[in-house]
Amino acid sequence: MEIKRRKIRVNGKEYTEYVHNDKVYKNLTELLLSIFENHGEFYKKIFNVSYEDAAYAGWLPSWKVFLTTNAGFKKFIEDRGKIHKEIYEETIPLRQAVEEELFKQD
Repeated sequence: MEIKRRKIRVNGKEYTEYVHNDKVYKNLTELLLSIFENHGEFYKKIFNVSYEDAAYAGWLPSWKVFLTTNAGFKKFIEDRGKIHKEIYEETIPLRQAVEEELFKQD
């Protein structure tokens, strides 16, 4: 997916606008809201991150507002859009799993 970014300077004042499908957006937030249903769709289509992984990472994929003040989007930016996923697997007796779950210390 490609967009146009325009930097415009008028009498020394500079501003940026974005163009997608011949429509002009005054900021990136407006553009993202027009293209994606929510953060999860954005993460999947642009960064190839599953909704589930985005949720585990704390990126709040169900949110619909692309603002850096949004906790999930801020976390996504801090993580630079990258997921570091590790999976540890072990075989244990069912009894042990039940006991650990029932009697775990909070």
